[in-house]
This record gives sequence, C-alpha cells and structure tokens, in this order.
Amino acid sequence: ATNADGTGQCGTAPAQSGGTQNYWTHLYVHHRPVWLALKKKEGSLTDVGETELQLLDSLHKGRQKLQESSRTKIKLPKEGKAVLDRLAAEAIVKDDLDFSHFESQAQQRLLDAATNGAWTGCSRVTVAAEVTHLAARGVENCTSFHKELLDGGIKPTSSSDLWSKNGCALLGILSHGILKREEGGTKKWIMKEMLSGAVPCRKERHTGKWVEGASEIAWKRTGIDKPAEQFFKGKTDRGSNMIKGYENLPHDACTDHLIESDIAEYTEDPAVKSVLSKSRAVVGYFNSSTIGKADLGKEQESVGLPAASLTQDVVTRWRSTHDVCESMRVNMQPLLIYDVKNTVEHAKSFKENKLNITEWQIINQTAAVLSPLAEASTILEGKHYPTSNLVLPYIYGSIAALAPDAATTQTWDNQLLLANDLHADVAHAQKCLHIAMEARWVTNIDKEKLRFLCVATLLDPRLLSLPIPLFTPEMKKQARDDFLSEFDMNWAPVPADEAAEGAAGVPAAEDSPVNIMAVQVPAALKRDGSLGSWMLSVSHLSQQPATPAPQQRVSETEAEKYLKLVPELMTTDVLDWWATHEAEFPNLARMARQFLGCPATSASAERVFSLAGRLYNDLRQHMADGTLEERMWAKVKFD
Repeated sequence: ATNADGTGQCGTAPAQSGGTQNYWTHLYVHHRPVWLALKKKEGSLTDVGETELQLLDSLHKGRQKLQESSRTKIKLPKEGKAVLDRLAAEAIVKDDLDFSHFESQAQQRLLDAATNGAWTGCSRVTVAAEVTHLAARGVENCTSFHKELLDGGIKPTSSSDLWSKNGCALLGILSHGILKREEGGTKKWIMKEMLSGAVPCRKERHTGKWVEGASEIAWKRTGIDKPAEQFFKGKTDRGSNMIKGYENLPHDACTDHLIESDIAEYTEDPAVKSVLSKSRAVVGYFNSSTIGKADLGKEQESVGLPAASLTQDVVTRWRSTHDVCESMRVNMQPLLIYDVKNTVEHAKSFKENKLNITEWQIINQTAAVLSPLAEASTILEGKHYPTSNLVLPYIYGSIAALAPDAATTQTWDNQLLLANDLHADVAHAQKCLHIAMEARWVTNIDKEKLRFLCVATLLDPRLLSLPIPLFTPEMKKQARDDFLSEFDMNWAPVPADEAAEGAAGVPAAEDSPVNIMAVQVPAALKRDGSLGSWMLSVSHLSQQPATPAPQQRVSETEAEKYLKLVPELMTTDVLDWWATHEAEFPNLARMARQFLGCPATSASAERVFSLAGRLYNDLRQHMADGTLEERMWAKVKFD
C-alpha cells in the first residue's frame, strides 16, 4: 500500500502485537530503500519520497563504511613484526613449548582477534631462527662472564657432569664465580653460575679423552683458551671418565657425591638393607596403584594429613634414602590404618611388604640418623651463596653427630635419642657410616684439599673461631698458618724492601674471641636449615681450646688483622660483609672472591639436566642434538 505521494505506509503502521510491530520495523529498515528506489525508477516518487530515499541511502552507506573499517586488518611495520616474533620465541623458550606452538589454528584465531588481524603468530622456522639468536646471546653472556672475572684477577671454577635419558646424552659444563655490582649506590657481591657448555653426545663413547676434548671445545667457544691456567678448579662426580677428563685441572670431587657414597655404607648394611627394601616396595605399590593411592589419600585426610604421594627412593637422587624414610615416618599412621582396613587382593603387594613394629622403629630412626647428612647435602647445593666455606662445619658436624656415643636428634620433635635408644641394627649401620666418613674426611683426607677447605672456612667472617666439631687446637693452628701462607704467597702485595725476605717466620694469629651469641646454645636446638641453627645444634660437640698469647709483628698484614676480628653473627650475609669491607681488606677480598666463588658440589650440572629433561621429554624423542643444545643456551640466557 502506498500513499498518494508514493511514500507508502510501512513506517506508519498502527501499533499491534509485538510480533507484528517488529515485522513492520524490519520491513521498513531493510526493504524501504529498495521500495523507494523502485518507485523512483518508475518515475512515481514524490519530493517527500526523494528526501527520504536520500536519507536512508546516507545511513546505509555510513553503516557499511563502519563495517568495512572494522574488518580492515592493521598493517604492522616490519620492525613491529620482528619484535613480536622475538617475544614469541622468548615465550616458547621460557615456557618449554614446541616451536610449532603458534602454528595451531586456535592460537592463530586468538592472536588474530587480539590484534585485529595485525599478527597471527609465527612459524616454527621463524622461532628456530630467533632461538638461534637467543642462544648466541647466551654464549656471549658466558664469554663476558669469563672475561670479567679474569680481567679482575679471579679465575672461574668449572663444574660438569654427564646425563642420559631416553637415548639422549649430554655433557653439561658450568662456570662459577663472584661478580661485583653496584645497586642503588650500594656495592654488592653476587654469586653467579653460567652455562659454558651443553654438548649432546648420544653417539659418542664417553671416555675421559672425549670428555677432555669436548670440554676444551666448549670452553674455547666462551673465551677460555688455556683451561689449565685460567680455571681455579674443576668440580665433577667420581666417575673415572670425568676424573680422567679433568686430570689436567686442579680437581676436586663433588661433596654431595661423596656424601652419597658414604651413605651407601649405611643403606647396604645387611642389618637395615632388607627393611629399606621393603619400604621401597611399599612406596612403589602406592605410587603405581591408582586404587591404592586413592585409598591411602582418604586415610591421610582422616588423620589431618594432605593427600599426597609417598616419596620414591631413587638410587641416583641425592638424599633419596632419607627422604623415603621421612615420608614413611610422616605417613606411618595412615599406612597402619590402611593395613587394618584393606584385605582385598589388589593390596597383595602391600601386604607382602608391610612393616612390623620393629621395622617401623628402624625406618623412623633411619630418618633421624640420616637427617644431618640430608641437611648438609641440601645446604651445600646452594646457588646464590658461597658453599665451600660450609663443607667443614656441616661434614664434621655430621661426623660428630654420627659417633656411636653421640645422641641423635629427631628433627620432627626435637627429642634426643641416646645411643642406648637406637635399635641394634640402626646402631650397627650408623657405625659403618661413621667409620666411612671419618676415614674419608678426617683420617685420610688429602692435605691439599683440607688446606683449601680451611682457607675457605676462615674466609667466612662468621667462622673465624673455627667452632667446628673434631677440630683440635693443632688443626686450628694449622688452618690459620695455611690461611696466612696462602695470602702471603698469592695475594699480598710485596713491598720492594721486603721482597727478598719472603713470608717465612709468620707467626700464627691468636684464636679469635668467640661470639657467644653465634655458637653457644643448648644441644637439642631444632634446626631450621640455617647455618646458625646448625652450628648451635653441634656446638656441644666442638672443642674449645685455651687461647694462646698472641705474637705481635711490627706491621700486620691484611690477613693477620682479619683473623683478629670478632666473629660475626651467624645471620650475617657473607657476600654483603665482604662487599662492605672490601676497602678495608682489598687484597684479602680478592682472595675471598676466588675461594668463596668455588662451589662445593656439581649440583649446578644437575639443575641443567633437569632443564634438559623438560626439553627432551617423551613427546620430543626426535629432537635434533643441535636443537637441544640451542634451546638450553637460549633458556639459560634468561637466568
């Protein structure tokens, strides 16, 4: 229907039901322009209709233009795309993602919507190229690290180890040292470890000769041309191939590897071996049985424990025996409840290996006996603080705590187990462990190694009085003599008029005054993982010799002045202390940077292997060796 002027009646329909009204509105909005255009074509459109048509046409064109602009993709400049590609590669490296991550349709749709079509991700080829650049920057960072240390008269320390998994093998090599920085006007010393080699070697025979050659190639890539001269020490495990490969470097075995070798004397003792074997079987059952794990979880929650898996004993994992015994001890009550409630066939493996009351006693006491070594091992793996200065306090403290007549502290309730309280089998295994550690670290320790450890310990201002169990007055005097000798021979400036005299006849410094707050507390203090709580817990085992009368020199060296200082509190940060006192002891500070920058363990290599394990997982079994190496270099670039 139309009006006389040809404008029609669509827009003036009387109000009716909602459905009818919506229909007419739709017809007016979408079909009115067409109707008016037809009228115009016939020549029957009035002036009023012409005005309406122009208005509707203008509105339509505006709406169409808006829609077209919303669909227009933003064009990124070349530099902008390069930045996004780099950030994408960094995200893939940091989160251990596949190179093809941004090739998935879901990711592309997400990025298309988020950037209005400006960027939809990058291909695996682009990511691989960016990772290569990141890896090159990682190598450059290590090269700069080596140069900074060597230019400052400090030699880096190297640590390395071999790793294999699922047909992949890798030689991990790291460098260690202390860097000097200034933050907000404050001088800082910073412990640093840098990847200096990640050498894939699945097709190589891991002989000592190959280890030596591969290490030299890796070092040369990062600016080390003469490793025998430029490295302070080499740190590896006790593998014959690693020892052979590093025989031309001053070599020192990883302390944690040595601890684990000694712990084997305990775990392999027939008196406790069968009980430990049964505990592994119990843990293995609950970690492999879905039903068993669920049932145990219910019993854990019923006694107020979180539902959690038991710790599995793994031969190659440090502290493994202690951790499985501690896990069993913590879950003793839910395990006993589970034993009473469950008689079904699927629990047969558990029933065959369940522990009786005597065996539970052995497990609990084993957790207590091995706890000092577990704590020592953990502390000596530190990454952000010096560790060579802590070897003697923790190792000698552990040996003293393992003595047959010493009381054993139950770390979970701070109760003391006297020698007579230990089960005979535990006491026998403990004696074997004590004999092994005493032989390695006290009776038969290499003199040069002990000298190094004593110097490192004395460079810790908290340990100037050497409050170490088993240290006799003669050992303390020798330690101070070695300290002074090391300084005089290698670090002290030689005055022209004294050059011919040498360092002979330097007297030993007096025993430093003991800071009571630092070492003197009850023996059964609960350890919290700090050096202070450790030293307090073993202070009753230390010998306190009489202080000899000091001998004076006309002029004292920095080392002599330092040894006369009152020991700092155990809460003191060693690196901050040296950064603050560097101006007072400039030459001794260089000696401290050298010795304290040397790690006690090769735990850094183990951390690298954990990274390699995440990269070379079950879904990436065909990863090329070069890709794995570049990904590791790119990853550590962010550390």
